[in-house]
Amino acid sequence: MRPTDKNDIRQRLLSDPRWCVYALGDLTDRMFVKCQWFTSASATAADATSPDLTLVLHDYGTNILFAVGTASIREALDHVSWPVHLQVRPEGLEEVANFARITDVKRMLRMGFEGSATLEATEDTPSTDIRPLGLGRAVTAAVLHRLRHLPTVGLNVREDNVPAIRVYESLGFVRHCEFCEAIAHPRAR
Repeated sequence: MRPTDKNDIRQRLLSDPRWCVYALGDLTDRMFVKCQWFTSASATAADATSPDLTLVLHDYGTNILFAVGTASIREALDHVSWPVHLQVRPEGLEEVANFARITDVKRMLRMGFEGSATLEATEDTPSTDIRPLGLGRAVTAAVLHRLRHLPTVGLNVREDNVPAIRVYESLGFVRHCEFCEAIAHPRAR
């Protein structure tokens, strides 16, 4: 099934706004025309207990597949240009693997902001290692300050990037879910 009503799609995405934060951004007029949305025939927008929605974004010189649930992934794969970049939870990766060859898997965390950002001024001192300067924290805090009007702010980080996760948590981000970024290739016929 191919939903085209933005309000219906928005309701499905709002079942988990942190996981769907980037897909919610794809509802803008500029991005929506680059998107194809898929859902299973049995799914309804009101069914927040087990939502199902798959997005194929045709932009950035590639296709990106994002999924909430797994039931519509197969249909969405029929509408991609290969290879396709994946942003899926582990069960979504398993579903894609039923139909495609998966490479370059990166284990990621989606984090959501639950705090108030304050930017502390720091003296910049030259160094070959910028981590001790706190630049990552200062830049992230400045961005959060600019985004404070948004209802949901999220970010992706590799799950093995412990220093970055510590910085984000110190600013008020919480770990929301694990997911995978990967590349899917067509199976040889």
